[in-house]
Amino acid sequence: MNPESKQEASHMYVCIEQANTIHILQYCINIHLAKGETYLRKLFRLEDKADESALTLEKRLEMRKIKSKQVLDEFYS
Repeated sequence: MNPESKQEASHMYVCIEQANTIHILQYCINIHLAKGETYLRKLFRLEDKADESALTLEKRLEMRKIKSKQVLDEFYS
């Protein structure tokens, strides 16, 4: 193999490794995004329920301290 071919092969190997790394990072990011979206939806559902129940601001705050905290604790566990 001539020096130019070796250099091209080396460059291709680096490109493939970078592509693999990027693919793995994208996969991990997508998993975390999906998890985050799931928990955001849970929080929005709580707010929707508060709207449907016509909670006062004080009751809504109380609900958030209890229910939203549970969702966030679950997310960060």
